[in-house]
Amino acid sequence: MGSRRTLEIKRREALIGIAGAAAVPLLPSDSVLAANDGALANADPRKSFDPWVEVSRTRLESNANSILSRSKGAKLMPVIKANGYGLGAATVARMYDSMPGVQGYMVVRPHEAFELAELGLRKPILLMAPASQNDSIALARAGVHLAMTLKDTPETVSEIARAVGRPISVHLEVDTGINRQGIPWRIAGERAKELAASGAVRITGTASYFVTPPGDRPQTEAWQPELEQIERFEGVLAAMRTAGIDPGVRHMVSSRSLFQYPQAYYDAVRLGILPTGSYPTAEARASGRVDIEQSFEVKCRVAQVSWVPPGDTVGFQKRHDQPNGTWVATVLSGSPGGLPSDRQVWVNGHLRPLLMTGPRLYTLVDLGPEPIAKIGDEVIMTGRADPSITAEALGNPWYLYVLADRLPSVAVA
Repeated sequence: MGSRRTLEIKRREALIGIAGAAAVPLLPSDSVLAANDGALANADPRKSFDPWVEVSRTRLESNANSILSRSKGAKLMPVIKANGYGLGAATVARMYDSMPGVQGYMVVRPHEAFELAELGLRKPILLMAPASQNDSIALARAGVHLAMTLKDTPETVSEIARAVGRPISVHLEVDTGINRQGIPWRIAGERAKELAASGAVRITGTASYFVTPPGDRPQTEAWQPELEQIERFEGVLAAMRTAGIDPGVRHMVSSRSLFQYPQAYYDAVRLGILPTGSYPTAEARASGRVDIEQSFEVKCRVAQVSWVPPGDTVGFQKRHDQPNGTWVATVLSGSPGGLPSDRQVWVNGHLRPLLMTGPRLYTLVDLGPEPIAKIGDEVIMTGRADPSITAEALGNPWYLYVLADRLPSVAVA
């Protein structure tokens, strides 16, 4: 514990040096120094200068209910890949687990499935991607449902079942046109019969993916290649039923295709960003078919406030001239390539532009002619900062999704 304590002390001293020791109020995060073992890892991220994510349980549940009210009886299968699209996989999974309309969860990496399995969730977890034989055995032992792709044969699944000591739960992944992963639709019906006859699997679902239309096509209208995919998927389902095989939970649509193909809602709609409050396209937002609000905010705290005199510049390469002078706040929040220069952030009731968006760490906020913020004040980098403004005023929430670092997340009401 001594070395971690020393590390935190040095970090705090460095931050104080940045901010100006005489002006720095003691944030509640100072209490971590006196806490017990493991306190640094478990400290409340809201008591730090570093950025964090706050996820609203009320908004997330409201979004889920709005989707379910228009899903023609299909349940919601949240996609919690990429750390829950940046919101914290564990945070959102625990929220979803208490919602009656949620069927289960989908992830695309073994480590994501293991992370959810450790939470003791009540609803099933599906790894919708190929996994190695060793990973498949470990995942099946953890109760994770596996996707059956082209590599999975009666022989390979029988080996997994023997290692686990029981039949494994699987979803048949049918490739209806992407030619990326899954069992090609032409042989999927026959492969389903072979897998079922092996006695090594319990088919709990059958799924497919749409190919996605080009960007110059309307994103809320049907597209013939995808209509053909639905026909192919229906053919596989019919072949399974003819063979006496229950396809289980059928799912095909994503956040984008939800707005195009109600005939493909089936038993579950497989959605990632939409329940979090982000529309997949501008056309989807304009359609008015689903009413959602952004469920999260990315926040950090002001680490420095300084006056830039008239004629001085701000940032690298002397890019930002300040002919009239301005107050500048430094916040320790950025992204791998910096933030878009036209972003605004929410500071003490004001939307303020950015002056410099350095990669990874620093962002400089133009406070204007008055010092409207002090060290330790919250800054909302993206989210629904206030009911009077839209989340889009603070920039595209994909800012959160592309962060290289996993920001700590906190569940709020």
